[in-house]
Amino acid sequence: MYPVLFQIPVLGWPVFSYGVMLGLSIIVGWYLTMYLAERNGLPRKTMGSCYFWGIIGALAGARLLYLVTNPEHLTGPADMLNLRQGGLVAYGGFLGALGTCAVFCRIKKINLWAWADATAAPIVLGLAITRVGCFLYGCCFGRRVTDDDPAWVRSIALRFPNWAVRFPHMGDAAGGCQHDVEGSPAFMHHVRNYGLDSAAAASFEIFPSQLADTINGLIAFGLLLLLLRVRRFHGTVFLGFAVYYGLTRFVLETVRDDAQRGTFGPAVFGPVGYHGQLTTSQIIALITVTAAVAGLVWMARRARRDPDAAMALGSGAVAVSEVKPGRPRSRRGARKR
Repeated sequence: MYPVLFQIPVLGWPVFSYGVMLGLSIIVGWYLTMYLAERNGLPRKTMGSCYFWGIIGALAGARLLYLVTNPEHLTGPADMLNLRQGGLVAYGGFLGALGTCAVFCRIKKINLWAWADATAAPIVLGLAITRVGCFLYGCCFGRRVTDDDPAWVRSIALRFPNWAVRFPHMGDAAGGCQHDVEGSPAFMHHVRNYGLDSAAAASFEIFPSQLADTINGLIAFGLLLLLLRVRRFHGTVFLGFAVYYGLTRFVLETVRDDAQRGTFGPAVFGPVGYHGQLTTSQIIALITVTAAVAGLVWMARRARRDPDAAMALGSGAVAVSEVKPGRPRSRRGARKR
């Protein structure tokens, strides 16, 4: 685990692993989204602008939800933009991007659901990449593994080390822990809550929830690409993503133990016997899954009544022509007009 990949020469500025993976996910997402959007007949230049504003909305929403659930980390206006060390919530990013893109597509008269379908697979691939950054940084860690847990859980448990030597300022940056305890977020959490000796070399064994999220994202990526090929109406892929991610995120939340997720409402049981209150993401997951299922049913009925309207791109997409001179428009794109 490497919270800081390297330092910029001369300036001495640290380059955080989480920020690198977040940036990589944005770059990979750009190329993949533009490819899928253009393949679906959407204008590349216009949707490139939509992608840019969607990223802005995603970062703002992810940061806002983090600060809402962790108000103690907002000590001044500058903290709103302090993203170097993480402090983002995936669901906030999804909702922020969706809202921003909805406004953009409405202004440009482009079918939001056609665009959303092109973004669904890149979103989950970006999530898989970003969670690797979480693992390298040590945030979003899993719950403690005990002797009472099943053997398969213990067999994949990892230890999160104390980074006091390499990363001494971690204590103030990762959860408001005691100033005399320096180490990874998991290490400090165990010192504060589970009686771990602050001089220990590593935390207790914990479940690698970040890697589970990465694997889940890769599985979802493959499933959404398949769904993109067989859909009969715009919105199928995005709403399918909302259902799949909501259900799996609800389950994966039960094996996390970081205190920055927020807890509310009644207690629930997880797949390995975990007992705790619902988290912010679990509440949002329940709402989004319900809304997505209702949306799929409504759109499927509408598609049966009017198949052409269900696959329309919007007047804004039809009006914009970005085909190079002498290059015929694809048969697929013409059909979807």
